[in-house]
Amino acid sequence: MSADPPPGNFVVRNPLDVVQVDHTQADLLVVDDLSRRPLGRPWLSLAVDVATRSVVGFYVGMDRPGAATVALLLTRVVLPKAEWLDKLGVQAEWPMHGVPRVLHLDNAAEFKSRALLAGCAEYGIELMYRPVGRPH
Repeated sequence: MSADPPPGNFVVRNPLDVVQVDHTQADLLVVDDLSRRPLGRPWLSLAVDVATRSVVGFYVGMDRPGAATVALLLTRVVLPKAEWLDKLGVQAEWPMHGVPRVLHLDNAAEFKSRALLAGCAEYGIELMYRPVGRPH
């Protein structure tokens, strides 16, 4: 007999059934190589597979996240990463990739853009939004 998950949680059994996406501004300052002048704080966008707790994609940029950020992040989720890692000179295996069945999102504007709605509809990706005013 399995217990029900605590309120606010859900159980996902298969990889890529539900991928959670969110952004955070890093607590570090990027500086110019030569002048050492501050350029700003980068933003990290993450896509985490709920079933495996694996990071299936990330994007780092200096601009506040928008629809383009989400598109770049989803490209990294869907495509194999070997060629990209090779270009970066990273000697590692990162086998996770594929089209998620559901994206679990907060209610930020970039997650409600027409481009995201249309792209996800085209590829059969369901959008699940967290309740408004209840971040977790």
